[in-house]
Amino acid sequence: MHGFRRLRSHSREAGSAYLTVLLVLLVLTILGLSLVLVTQIESEIGANERTLHRTFYAADSGIAAAVTRKMSGGAGQFRFQMNSDRTGLVPRADSVDVGNFLPVRIGFCNLCTANVGSEYHRIDYLVASQAVRFGSSNPTGGDRHPLARQAVSTEVAIQPEKGPGDFLGLGKKSGARLGELLSRGQSNSTP
Repeated sequence: MHGFRRLRSHSREAGSAYLTVLLVLLVLTILGLSLVLVTQIESEIGANERTLHRTFYAADSGIAAAVTRKMSGGAGQFRFQMNSDRTGLVPRADSVDVGNFLPVRIGFCNLCTANVGSEYHRIDYLVASQAVRFGSSNPTGGDRHPLARQAVSTEVAIQPEKGPGDFLGLGKKSGARLGELLSRGQSNSTP
């Protein structure tokens, strides 16, 4: 009878050890799954940040392209596409829209040797650029949907720039007339 009690006592101890091991495994499994979830979420946040930064820099490059285009004689709104890539089977690209140069201020050209009577001036323009990062769940790119959107605007000073007559109505050789208007403090009025 003593052997039977002893055997029973060992089986109870073995049962409690088994439950303890199961509880520890359950806790470790839950902890492991939560770490996997946190890692996945952090990875997605990092991917979103990269997408936003890439889109911001695409919009910023639109400003640089607009200044280059303006300096080479181009004008008007334009659109271009950049950063085309395929992540796995998913095609992605940035579409950049650049607006017109809007003149906001005019002044004497600091780089010109003789401003009086000159048709060259310093003109400050406002220009805006917007980039949209598109993705597609279709490998052929048929169903594009926006992933991120960023807009950048800045003021750009260009000098020497020929004549302000196109938006101030001062005529071609307007340096002297512009000097008169600025000295009287009426640079916002048109003659």
